[in-house]
Amino acid sequence: MTKHSDKRILALVVALAAVSCASPNPPQTATNGTPARQTAAYPDIGASEPELPDVDAGPTIFQRASSAMEGALVGAVMGAQAGPLGAAVGAGTLLVYAAVTGEVPLVGASDPAPRDPEKEKRREQEMEDQIAGEQRQRGGELADQIEAELARQEDLLREIESEESATRAERQAPAEAAVVGARAGSRDSRAAPRAPVEPDLPRALFEERRIRVPRDAFGNERELRVTELSLDADRDGSPELLRYLDLESDELIRSEQDSDYDGRIDIWQDYAAGVLCSRRIDRDGDGRADLWEEYADGWATSRKLDRNGDGRANEYYQWRDGSLVVERHDADGDGEMNRIVRYQDRLLVRDDEDLDGDGRMDRSTTYATIAGDEVAVRIERDNNGDGSMDLIEIYAAVSGPRTLLRREEDRDADGRIDITSIYEKGRLVRREISDPALVPL
Repeated sequence: MTKHSDKRILALVVALAAVSCASPNPPQTATNGTPARQTAAYPDIGASEPELPDVDAGPTIFQRASSAMEGALVGAVMGAQAGPLGAAVGAGTLLVYAAVTGEVPLVGASDPAPRDPEKEKRREQEMEDQIAGEQRQRGGELADQIEAELARQEDLLREIESEESATRAERQAPAEAAVVGARAGSRDSRAAPRAPVEPDLPRALFEERRIRVPRDAFGNERELRVTELSLDADRDGSPELLRYLDLESDELIRSEQDSDYDGRIDIWQDYAAGVLCSRRIDRDGDGRADLWEEYADGWATSRKLDRNGDGRANEYYQWRDGSLVVERHDADGDGEMNRIVRYQDRLLVRDDEDLDGDGRMDRSTTYATIAGDEVAVRIERDNNGDGSMDLIEIYAAVSGPRTLLRREEDRDADGRIDITSIYEKGRLVRREISDPALVPL
């Protein structure tokens, strides 16, 4: 071997020795040889002397063997630059060093720094708290949506009730009033109500299950297989909203609501081809429906109400082509109509009343619309209760105070007019008698 090669090997050995000696600094020691203790900048008052840390026992046998193998490999790679002999010298030198110290020169620690279990636990808890907070926020937003929609439906019901109260007050006014009826501007109150719309809520908000609905449970002629969607927004165990979807078509066929949050369903809605066709409402909370509505093409066609709580309808409304055409009332609850009011083009045209409750109409008022006012122009009465009108009064078709023009009377109840009285400016000017037996009057 040449002198030049010997010099390179010698230089390699010196370099490896220098690398091997580059070990970490030992911990700072006190004068007695023990590790110096670090003191806190602001120690607690009355705190006891901190205990000394445990002495590190050093690397294990397994760690030393693993480091020796890695050291030999590193030394061989480095020594290979000086030939086979250099590789052998490098491998042997670093193998011995790594076996003694448990460290591999020029190689970073292969094991990651140990994690603090407490920090990891806190970090996981923070992540869980964040996720739970986001879920609560989303749930709160959805609950607010539900609450707003239910409040909107309650407002609609109150609006309907207000309109009906105004209509009843108008109908109860005396027939002899100067102007009976309403201004043309109130005609919109006689428009058919729109069908209520189901709140658009995410399906994921509902609990879902498949059930069988027995015959007649929904008024159905056969057993139904449906998907039930249940929403319990306040988590009290009683759902506020139930929806039933056809299992095959997934179309809505029925919905039920607890609008006052008392734990009992008080609104039932039935659908055909996904479109609302009927609705029942329990307004007084007795568990029985007291308002029934029918719908077609998104508009109400009929409404029935139970005003006295006997479970039977005693007030009826009917709409055609979006306009109110007739309303009927059973004021005494005997099953017989005491009043029938008819409309045309949303204008009052006729009002028939049973004033004595015998089941027969004994007063009929005909209306005309003059300058926007609904004015009584003809009133017929059955004074003797035989079912036939025996008094007819005709009034001027003008807006303002009522002016009598003509009065016809059947005094002998034979169905024929016996006396005709003519008026001008409210004063009698002529009287015609067709039955001589009535002369003199």
